[in-house]
Amino acid sequence: MLKQITVCIPNTPGQLAEVASALADKDININAFHLANMGRSGFVQVVCAPHALACQVLLQKYQNRAFESDIIGVRAPNEPGQLLKAVDILKQQYININNSYMTVDADGVAIILIELEYAADLERALKALKKCGIELVDESSGLNG
Repeated sequence: MLKQITVCIPNTPGQLAEVASALADKDININAFHLANMGRSGFVQVVCAPHALACQVLLQKYQNRAFESDIIGVRAPNEPGQLLKAVDILKQQYININNSYMTVDADGVAIILIELEYAADLERALKALKKCGIELVDESSGLNG
């Protein structure tokens, strides 16, 4: 299991730069990010190292517009069908995915990041994925293996 930080931002020029600057100023690395908009507002989700410092910086800067959540990280070969393997397992468990994005580690291995609709499904999802031989990423292994 990994942690991500979501920051709600207005859909105006420079907002992603503001988030990136706040993190860079504290020497925090962004390992993965997802940016989306919903009309006049949007959000950016980041997985950072060190996470605790990133969380402190963004919660202080954005206050009630930032929050932390648990996500699933799946490590898989960067080839066709790998996303399907993971999400099909969740589908069979009737677990809904709220949001997902992907990054690639330094070795070219895909890291699929999955946010579930209900946090209560997290343990069941992790157990099902492990049972099916899916390699999971956690805080100790990080996104870089």
